[in-house]
Amino acid sequence: MNQARVKLIIEKLTSKEFHNEESIKFCLLGIFSSLPNFINSSPACIEDIKYLIKGANIYKYDIETNETVKDSITKFKSNWDEILNANIIIINNFTRLPDIMLPLKALLQEENKNLFSIIAIDENGFNVTKDYDIFKNFSLKTKIDFFSYNDQITKLVNDDKHKKLYLPIEDSFSKEELRYSINNSKKVIVTEEVMIALKIIFSKLEAYNENKPEFDEDVILEKERWKEYISVLKASAFLNGRSMVNLSDIFLLKKMIWSQKNQIADIHSIIIEAINFTVNDTCKNLKKYSMEMVNLLVDMTRSFKLMKKNNDNSIRNIDLIEWNAAFDKIKKNIIEIKYYSRDFFDAENFFTNIFIDEDDKEHFLNIFKIDDKLIFDWYSKLKTIINFINNEKRLSI
Repeated sequence: MNQARVKLIIEKLTSKEFHNEESIKFCLLGIFSSLPNFINSSPACIEDIKYLIKGANIYKYDIETNETVKDSITKFKSNWDEILNANIIIINNFTRLPDIMLPLKALLQEENKNLFSIIAIDENGFNVTKDYDIFKNFSLKTKIDFFSYNDQITKLVNDDKHKKLYLPIEDSFSKEELRYSINNSKKVIVTEEVMIALKIIFSKLEAYNENKPEFDEDVILEKERWKEYISVLKASAFLNGRSMVNLSDIFLLKKMIWSQKNQIADIHSIIIEAINFTVNDTCKNLKKYSMEMVNLLVDMTRSFKLMKKNNDNSIRNIDLIEWNAAFDKIKKNIIEIKYYSRDFFDAENFFTNIFIDEDDKEHFLNIFKIDDKLIFDWYSKLKTIINFINNEKRLSI
């Protein structure tokens, strides 16, 4: 998947009134990982979802006040053909009847092969006191801090009544492309570094459950739920144009692991600790590699000074062979550090994971020490010098 295209779709959709970037991003993750998704947002984001998938069949279900599960099943049966043809099912006012997920998932599990995702929406979802029963059915659950609609009233009053606020875009995803992408996102590799971090997080969450307040709910640690978490990480990697999950994707777990709202901050801290430990452990040899580069530069500088002193511009073959051998060793070591900053930043030094929150980008940047970046800079300069010397040597022969 081309990350630039995914980013463009998000930007185009969120350029319209009432469109929210977070709702778009997490609808995408839910759809591409084929998971039910709860979004604490307004019904306006339903309009966003319509244009994510070109030609998608969307079934919108509004839960009425005082509706029961029995009422819902009756409504489902009366709209069964429409439900079976749906690619995306949107449930509005979900917190009125969270138990609706059980019959809906059961009814659809075997019969609807077209379904990509179920998206539950409720702008009051995070104001509900008893939240566990609401959120326990969802791996991916997102609190959207959307702007006040009151700020937009004047603009809407002055708008042309016939003006469309939500416009389809030509480069939205086709259903065929989505099916292809879902299959290929499952093939995304989880790297050794990510596995180390996930094991640390799991272990700390087990301890968290043991020490939690008596009447709080456990964080869900079942095997099936963790498979869903990892499928979201893979979808993030795929939509970012990668074939491997990297450490930055792990920040998305804060949108998934919690069962109650009061757990979010603690879980976020656990995630940061695990990533921090993994980066430092993976890169513990960086200082040794930096000394190897310094020693090579010192040796080369000493030789050049001696050449200048003797007024001799020719480089001895023995020196060149030794320098190239030393550089090849450094290059091998540098390449083996999979975490390296260029895995997470583009050529302009911009963070490249489009699904990570701004505060998590800051956390991630803080994990990278300044001398780590210097090592990469030294390596780049050293590579330039070695290539220059080799070219000059060939030209002089």
